[in-house]
Amino acid sequence: NGVVGDASIATAEKGRLTAEHQADGFISLVRDVRKAKLAEWLF
Repeated sequence: NGVVGDASIATAEKGRLTAEHQADGFISLVRDVRKAKLAEWLF
């Protein structure tokens, strides 16, 4: 089923912090991609 860990120790705060961390990482990735010279990667 893909579930890992003990869900009984989860909290809303832990979920919020995890989601915030993941969103920050994604935003960082998007910013890096925007700065990259993608045309140079292709040729």
